Amino acid sequence: MGGDGRLSRLRAARSALASAEERTGLRSAGGPLAARAREGLIGDPPPGPWLGVGAATGGAVVLAGSTSALLALLAHRQGAQGWCAVVGGEDLGWCAAAHLGLALDRVLAVPIGAGDGGEARAAREELAPAGILAVTAALLDGVDALLITARPASRLRSRDRATLTARARDRGALILSPIPWEGARVLRAEPRGALVPLRATARGAQEMPAGYLDALSWRLFDDARGVRLDLRLGGAGMELVDLAGAGGRGAAVSRGPAAPDMPGAPTARRGSA
Repeated sequence: MGGDGRLSRLRAARSALASAEERTGLRSAGGPLAARAREGLIGDPPPGPWLGVGAATGGAVVLAGSTSALLALLAHRQGAQGWCAVVGGEDLGWCAAAHLGLALDRVLAVPIGAGDGGEARAAREELAPAGILAVTAALLDGVDALLITARPASRLRSRDRATLTARARDRGALILSPIPWEGARVLRAEPRGALVPLRATARGAQEMPAGYLDALSWRLFDDARGVRLDLRLGGAGMELVDLAGAGGRGAAVSRGPAAPDMPGAPTARRGSA
């Protein structure tokens, strides 16, 4: 049996198990976002372009203003079977990345140097720009998406970044960066709303007294195209809403697996003991 057939059977089995657990009360229908991400319910790229990060697109995208949104896009492009790489990333929160849907067992992490010991020591022990270029170029031959964080990206020359963009397009891979990058689509992200805390019950100790993270939302601006979009991430997938569509009322232009309507602000769902 091919890999696609095995994956379909595994998903069907997980779905049946989850439904049985919900009927018997062993699982809440709105369980923690991290658990649902690990089950592969987040990050399946829908067909066609999706913010320039869909499965059919290659090149580069810059997203400034939110590391969480950047990681969510990386997870989206990784999908259920893809691989991705992170160059740098010493200051990334990997637990948060997993909560946003990134499958860490399919991530190649390449630190560029010392993460502590002072700036002078870190500068001496960092990978040289030529090494960063060589590593990034090699990774683009084998991954679906590559996140290069601010420090290694800033150490590359403009022509090196342009060369990597061309290589990514040729390989059908995607480069994500939080800082300006030659040939990239540029997006700005503004987080929407705030986490809503939930009161603990009188039942005693709880695993997560404040509740589980249930949904996230960002407003994305593409200034070059004059486009505003709402990006929403919930337990059933992602949804992208074009705020200029439907007579200014907003229209869904792309989404992942079917999901119920969710509020535009992050919400929390109470955990169980």
